[in-house]
Amino acid sequence: MSKSIQCVLWLCFLIPSLQAQQVEHITLQSQALQQEREISIYTPLVYQETPYLYFDVFYVFDAQNREFFDYVHSLLSFYCPPRNPFIVVGIKSNQNQDLEYARNNDLLPVLTTQRAKDYYGPYAGNIENFRAYVRDEVMPYVETHYRTYPRRTAIGHSLSASFVLYSLTQDPGLFNNYLAVSPNLAYEDDLMAKAMLNFDYSLLQPNTFLYVSSADEENYWPHWLGARKKVHAFLQKKKNVGNVTVLVNEYPDKDHREVFPTSLGAGIEALLGSVYDSQKPPLSAQAHSVTIRVQVPNPSDELYIVGNQPALGDWDPGRVKMEKTGPRERSITLPLQSLAELKFTRGSWQSEASVKDGLGANLMIAPEAGKTYTFEVLGYGDDQGE
Repeated sequence: MSKSIQCVLWLCFLIPSLQAQQVEHITLQSQALQQEREISIYTPLVYQETPYLYFDVFYVFDAQNREFFDYVHSLLSFYCPPRNPFIVVGIKSNQNQDLEYARNNDLLPVLTTQRAKDYYGPYAGNIENFRAYVRDEVMPYVETHYRTYPRRTAIGHSLSASFVLYSLTQDPGLFNNYLAVSPNLAYEDDLMAKAMLNFDYSLLQPNTFLYVSSADEENYWPHWLGARKKVHAFLQKKKNVGNVTVLVNEYPDKDHREVFPTSLGAGIEALLGSVYDSQKPPLSAQAHSVTIRVQVPNPSDELYIVGNQPALGDWDPGRVKMEKTGPRERSITLPLQSLAELKFTRGSWQSEASVKDGLGANLMIAPEAGKTYTFEVLGYGDDQGE
């Protein structure tokens, strides 16, 4: 087969996959930064396939370098089954020579030492406004316009990895998970190293995951080595202590840039294999009265609703029975807390219902007072040719 024919066939298989996944580029007028900024938002195939799933969000910094953003969402598609998908948000920094503004302005504080001023020049000093932009503008936009699960992961490389750690020490609740690949801990006389050593880790949310790695940076930035050694040694002692699970990896055979794919893969694998399943956010304090209406396949069907809170029977499949409101309609009105996760049965887990567009996963809703949510049951696990 000729290479040109192979290429055409490959594209035929690839194009439907690319169409199913979506990357949107959103422009925001930032009040915090007084600049126009762009973010990129990746949603996987399953986002369009069902309205009943909510998605964890990975925030990738330095996404003006598109390869970081693309690598993260591509990598996650290998690690994560369809029922546990992710949205990936790429946060970009601006480069404007006329204004003497670049990524370092976003990622560095106001510098006070002469050595740092000489090294970075005018490109520093806006880190607090950048953090406000992420916290008060980017995150609310994403969580308003997309179905997001309340679990956030931050990913950065080099100076944006330093920003990830800065966020941990300055705003402990901003993320649930922190992945910092080759952070610069030495700028401003080891400022970030000192912050990591003096931080009160009990302020972190329960089951926080922290991943820090390094490459061969001391070969060309020797002043990085002392700060890195202190932080790595300190974090090794913090492993699985209190609210934080820590992993520190070192890749002395990789350079500063090429380490990103290897290191990030190890970090994500460790995150998903350790505390991730235990990071269930609490239900909202307030409950809203909603109506659940279900179309069933058979007029004789008795239907039960089951889910993740007392009003839904706390996952007891035979506790909460729905009312017959039509030959093939079952309904119930009840107070639900957010985020509600639910399923339907005929009274046992053996009879769990298959729901249209449900993909076999827990059905998720963020209840709004007075709203009716409709579902269609296609069949049951114990069907015997009915």
